[in-house]
Amino acid sequence: MQSDLQDFLSRVKALGYLIKLDTNGSFPHKLEGIVQSKSVDYLAMDIKATPEKYQSVVRRKIDVSKILESIALIKDSGLDHEFRTTVVKPLFEREDFRTIGRLAQNCKLYALQRFVPSKTLDEEFQNRQTYSDEELDCFKEIIEPFAQKCIVR
Repeated sequence: MQSDLQDFLSRVKALGYLIKLDTNGSFPHKLEGIVQSKSVDYLAMDIKATPEKYQSVVRRKIDVSKILESIALIKDSGLDHEFRTTVVKPLFEREDFRTIGRLAQNCKLYALQRFVPSKTLDEEFQNRQTYSDEELDCFKEIIEPFAQKCIVR
């Protein structure tokens, strides 16, 4: 969303710092410019849901094709990268992880993030439960064949 992000990253990179960029994937054209400029060392992207559920999970109109474009761009970038999903009950079903795994196919790292109800911007989520360790491990097993490495954090 920052109009001068690429320029800023280039200036920081020129100082000798390693740079990790976190994105939600909404601006693939900007992401492509950043990748081409070689101004980042690591990319991380949230995959909020399956394409069919994206708008209902993020609760706003979104062009899912841009999300898919960003995923492909990151996988093809040659940079170290990760994709991650914060697993909120009941927004996900087992089969969703197979769909998400296919989207991230061959990614370097996929992280399933445990939902923590105390860290929410929407008060409705304060009362949501998190999945058990066993359920998260099951979701991890579903995604593992699609990723070079899959973790639960």
